[in-house]
Amino acid sequence: MRALRILIIKSIVRIKWIENTLIEFYKLIAKLVIAFVQWRFPTSQVWVRNSLALGDLVPGLSDIDFTIFNTATAKDLDHRILRDFLEWIRYFIPVIGEFNYYTSETLSLAHDLANPHELDRDIILKTKIQTVEKAKTKSDDLVYLLRLYHSDIKNLRLNPELRIKKWNRVFLKVDATIGHNGLASVESVIRTYISSSELEMTPLVYPHLWLEHNWQRLDRGLGPIDEFKNGRDFLKQVTLGQVRWEIFGILGQLPFLKNANDMQYHFSHLARIVESIDSSESRHLRKSIDQAILQTRQY
Repeated sequence: MRALRILIIKSIVRIKWIENTLIEFYKLIAKLVIAFVQWRFPTSQVWVRNSLALGDLVPGLSDIDFTIFNTATAKDLDHRILRDFLEWIRYFIPVIGEFNYYTSETLSLAHDLANPHELDRDIILKTKIQTVEKAKTKSDDLVYLLRLYHSDIKNLRLNPELRIKKWNRVFLKVDATIGHNGLASVESVIRTYISSSELEMTPLVYPHLWLEHNWQRLDRGLGPIDEFKNGRDFLKQVTLGQVRWEIFGILGQLPFLKNANDMQYHFSHLARIVESIDSSESRHLRKSIDQAILQTRQY
């Protein structure tokens, strides 16, 4: 079935009038969803982000992602009703993707936590939280590439020709170009930032993934492993960037997580990693994590 689906998608993108018609249909669906959500939750502002907003949507392969900003506080809204309502929409409209949800409380952390490249994929959100655009660093570039690479690796491996439009846009952000082999091109660009051996240093490069198997180590008081303390400065910046992305990503999903309150423990583990890196940047991030933990307790 998957092979047939991909064959149909490839046929669609070769016939531009069909592709354009389907994109307009996606836009219509998005407008209806936005109107429906704003009618049901009048204190909400809703808009599209990612593929549909940026113009690199592939009909049949891409989802429609939304951002919700609610002017009510977390305590003033029954998030179970919101979660069930959005799950109902997704059940009946399979092309609906991810909803990110923010209040003024969570947006107050966005300027410190959000990756600037990822913010560029949600321009309306960016205008709400930034008065002055943050300078993008090499570590911001790499974290952005790594996150998108891992979320898209299956499509890059199996259907690279369907991802060229998306990755051309991604590479433009980091002054790179994509070749004919999507997966190899992405991996080669990543290796211009970091060596293959360093890429395998999971604790530093993927601290959130390392935690999945090592959180009990922290709970036993063994502390973070030495790599967090002794890695080169650039890798420490990558570690902090990954922690920021992880926390901000979860903050946008709190109303939809049935174990949202448990995220305070995950954030506390991330804080232990941050504490092992001695810098003004890590100390500032530690304060942001404390504020994020307070947000989890409202759900």
